[in-house]
Amino acid sequence: MIARELLEHAIAAKRDARVYLCERSFALFAMYYFAEFFTYAVPAFQWAMYEALDEFVKGRFRFLLWVLFRESAKSTIAKIYVVYCVAYRKKRFINWDSYDKANSEAALFDIATWLQTNHRLVADFGQLFYEDRKAKDPSMKRIGEFITTNRVKVKAYSTQEGTRGRIFDRFRPDLYVVDDFETAKTIESVPVTAKIVKHIDELKSGLSVDGQILFLANYISEVGTVAGMLEEAKENPASWRTHFVPVEKDGVIAWPDKYVATIAEAAVLNEGRPPKERVVPLDQLRKDLNASGRKVYESEMLNNPEAAGEPFFKREKVDYDLARAKLKRPLRVVGGFSLWEEHRSKDRYAIGADTSKGVGRDSCTSVAGRFSALSTQPAVVVGTYASNIISPDLFAYELKAQANLLGGCLIAPELNNTGYATVTQLKAIYPQHMIYRQVREEQIGKQATKDLGWEATSSNVAAIYYAFRSAYDDGEVEVYCPALLAEIRTLTKRDLEQASRRSEMDGMTRHFDLLRAACIWWEMRHHAAPPVVKPKPLAPREPVSEYHGGE
Repeated sequence: MIARELLEHAIAAKRDARVYLCERSFALFAMYYFAEFFTYAVPAFQWAMYEALDEFVKGRFRFLLWVLFRESAKSTIAKIYVVYCVAYRKKRFINWDSYDKANSEAALFDIATWLQTNHRLVADFGQLFYEDRKAKDPSMKRIGEFITTNRVKVKAYSTQEGTRGRIFDRFRPDLYVVDDFETAKTIESVPVTAKIVKHIDELKSGLSVDGQILFLANYISEVGTVAGMLEEAKENPASWRTHFVPVEKDGVIAWPDKYVATIAEAAVLNEGRPPKERVVPLDQLRKDLNASGRKVYESEMLNNPEAAGEPFFKREKVDYDLARAKLKRPLRVVGGFSLWEEHRSKDRYAIGADTSKGVGRDSCTSVAGRFSALSTQPAVVVGTYASNIISPDLFAYELKAQANLLGGCLIAPELNNTGYATVTQLKAIYPQHMIYRQVREEQIGKQATKDLGWEATSSNVAAIYYAFRSAYDDGEVEVYCPALLAEIRTLTKRDLEQASRRSEMDGMTRHFDLLRAACIWWEMRHHAAPPVVKPKPLAPREPVSEYHGGE
């Protein structure tokens, strides 16, 4: 924390002394050269950010992750840090990456403007950036790249661009600022999320010896890029530092000089204050951000995607089952098919299957389970399989092998765009009477058709998810597979809406492939036939002695 006396000393000091002091304390640098930004008292979490940057610039760790609420000033502090690195030539080639390149260019525009117009900065460091003729255009709000007078290059990129070949003079990028890389738009697309993960992996693998990455993020998805980084940081604390700050927690407000709990408190405190210094009531902010019906406040201000997404299943039960699953390993794994128990001849079995193209995006999955002969015992998911590289036609052979392990049970592959290849191949290698036949609602009741495979419609997709949820939450189904439980845990009501429209959005949304297969399996409880019990051959009869009657 910077003492007032030190700041006053920097203000009164001569240029060389002040530049020396500010180099050793980034907080002091920010407060002296960017005093106009400090309209509110600095909160504890920001002091921690300043201290982390002091360690960061010394190379004590490589990755700094800020997962902070919206309007926490993380982007402003990051831009000031870039100015600090430019002024003291701490870095030579700085990259600012965002999902939307326009946001990166807007950040560079702010940095370039400060380098030109910040009088204190220019007085102590000279003119570090000269505008070109294009920059004189009053409508210009973005800059793609620039090189400062002390030979530091700053360039804007998109996370959709490759990282190879980024060179300035003899320098590779030695500082990345990765901002706005996970948004409401990116988390709804599996391919986009995968591309961002790949982009970040390339950044890390291609870092120079002194290279570092500063990540700026909100926590808006439990299965997105940020969630993965948080887990990685736990596993590798030597290379990572993280700051995870919601605007409020357990009634304690993170920035008490800027935010208050209620409109009534704000009305009293804002009396006579200029607009830029007024406090913000959180109850009003919640109403404003959630006005569209989506819980934006919960995800972007509280870092709570669980509350924002409205979990579809009971979280308490899923968490209990996940803890239990860690203690129960599969009995065996056959060709990628994990089995949690062996076949029981007296019970009914079925397999639900979801198919994909096998190109590394969504997966071909199957979930096998038994329906107990005793109504007092729950059904059990006994086997699971997932592969994102197998083609849908070859998937048929895996389904046959899995079914044979379970007594030649019923198979129900989804008849989607890729499912036709699976069904076509399956009916050539597996008894057709053991492949699910579609059932149509007719005037005289439900009638089985000649069409093989379970076909998704706008009416039946939501129905099978709700049916499976009811059975799982009520304890009618037991699950031991951690991967399936993870999908159960993260599914939200919003995901279910997208799942119902997946046929028209295939490849564009988050997929819950194991869960979809599980829901199809549970639907087969109405169709799985009881095991065929072969009669035992009669034992040879003993010869009957001749009866002679009594005396």
